[in-house]
Amino acid sequence: MAWAIDASVRYHERRQAFYERSDSLVNALNLIVGSGAVLAIIQSAPSWVVVVSSAMVAILSLINITMRSSAMASLHAQLKQRYIGLLIRLEKLDEPTISEEPFRDELRKLREARLLIEGEEPTIFRVVHVMAHNELLMAKGYDDTDMWHVPWYKALSANWIRWDTSKLSKRSK
Repeated sequence: MAWAIDASVRYHERRQAFYERSDSLVNALNLIVGSGAVLAIIQSAPSWVVVVSSAMVAILSLINITMRSSAMASLHAQLKQRYIGLLIRLEKLDEPTISEEPFRDELRKLREARLLIEGEEPTIFRVVHVMAHNELLMAKGYDDTDMWHVPWYKALSANWIRWDTSKLSKRSK
C-alpha cells in the first residue's frame, strides 16, 4: 500500500507542477505583451504582429481559464497532502508495539481513506502516472530495466493527452 500511496504523491506533485507552470507562463506572457514597452514596439511593427500577439494572449488566457490552472494546481496540492497524511499514518503502523487486531483495523481504515481520496481525484493521466512510478523506482534504487519506457512524444505531451499505456513496455538494457 505504501508504494501506491507514494506513487500517488509523486503523480500529484507532477500535475501540480504542470498547472503551476502553465499558469505562470500565461501570466508572464500576458504581462510581457501587455506592458507599455512591448506595446510601443508592437505599434511600430507591421499590423499583423499586433494581431498575432493580441490573439496569442487571448488564446492563452482562454486556455488558462478553461484549464482552471490555479484551481487545478491547488486541488493536486491538496490531494498530495492527503496522500502524505496517509503515508505518515502508515509509517506509524510499523511500530512493533501495535497488537495484531488494532493493526488490521488501522490498515483497513487506511485503505478506506485511500479509496475515498481516489474517488475525489480527477481522471488520471496514465502516462504521468507511469512517469511518477518510474521516478519512485529510481528513488528506491531499482534498476532501469524495472522501469517503463515512455516515448519522448508521450512524455512531452503527458499532461495534455490521455495516452493509452497498454502498449508501453519495460526498458531494455
